[in-house]
Amino acid sequence: MRQLGIEIGPQPECRPAVNMETLESNVPGVYLAGVVVAGNRTGEIFIENGRFHGGQIAADIKKKLGGSARKILVITEGLLVYLTGDEVSALGRDLAAQTSFRDWAIDLCSPGLLKMLQKNLGALSEAGSPLKFGPEEGPGFFIPSGWKAAEVYSMLKTAARIKRLPFFLRLMSLLPESNGRQGSRPWGAVCRLTRM
Repeated sequence: MRQLGIEIGPQPECRPAVNMETLESNVPGVYLAGVVVAGNRTGEIFIENGRFHGGQIAADIKKKLGGSARKILVITEGLLVYLTGDEVSALGRDLAAQTSFRDWAIDLCSPGLLKMLQKNLGALSEAGSPLKFGPEEGPGFFIPSGWKAAEVYSMLKTAARIKRLPFFLRLMSLLPESNGRQGSRPWGAVCRLTRM
């Protein structure tokens, strides 16, 4: 967040500078949602109150644009993995309810990759920010919330294409790709979802 210019409050809370009414940060046009708005006090955001964040953000953007925008792309890179499946579904429904939100860019991991990340990044859980979301259905998870996958880019395949992988992972990148259900396979992707 600091790299985006978002101010972070002092220890121990480390709350980002955010307008709690609109969820816009101190950087105009950059909104925060979910547990991240609470800083280190992650116990303050739950499904009951965090699921309304999408609606708050949508209302502020709509107000600022005066209803003139028709093709808004929402980007939640780095957010969904910290939410529960119910929270992600609620966010998806809130975003789909906004007719001007046409596309949604997300990053997604399989249950297999989520398990690996949880094991290797245990410090996140210890700090109160556990990784939670890695749907078995892959991008199909979002269909009941009103979104379908328009584009799916495997992180492994993309990293191989731009020559950013060590030898062993380059070999793994040669395996056939699947953009559907992933199960225990370690898989991650960036997806562009489109409203149905």
